[in-house]
Amino acid sequence: MFGKLLKHEWIVARKLVGTICMAVFAAGILSGGVLRYMAWSAAIGSAFMVTLYTIVLTLSLLVILGSCFGTKYLMIYRFFKSRFGDEGHLTFTLPVTRSQLLLSKTLNACIWLLARRLFPLPVWLQRGALWLVAVPEVLTVPRTKVHCTVAVSRW
Repeated sequence: MFGKLLKHEWIVARKLVGTICMAVFAAGILSGGVLRYMAWSAAIGSAFMVTLYTIVLTLSLLVILGSCFGTKYLMIYRFFKSRFGDEGHLTFTLPVTRSQLLLSKTLNACIWLLARRLFPLPVWLQRGALWLVAVPEVLTVPRTKVHCTVAVSRW
């Protein structure tokens, strides 16, 4: 019965959290596409492309930040709705213990939070690799000599 609890909680949560993961993926693809266009065109130095990339990157970071809070909020909302809302009466009539109910909700929330953290990782790694390969002049730092003075005291 514990497996059925996990399965049905997964089915309900996948619609909500799956939408959030798709929004994060779309934001990553959009910002990666703008970066790729900037890197392989002559528009690297143009103010319009830099402004466009800044706006797209800011929006994608806001989507990711919103997805962090949104996923947590949805998991907490689902927990309270299924325990203390209209579904609560039906939930407590199931032939399982309360600890199994709590464990299924907690395990499902942990899986979704982990999936939400790992889902945009390939997009960010691809974009980071593109940034390192295609735009090396941004990463060059002029070498300057640094003079340090070390004072030694005898106690």
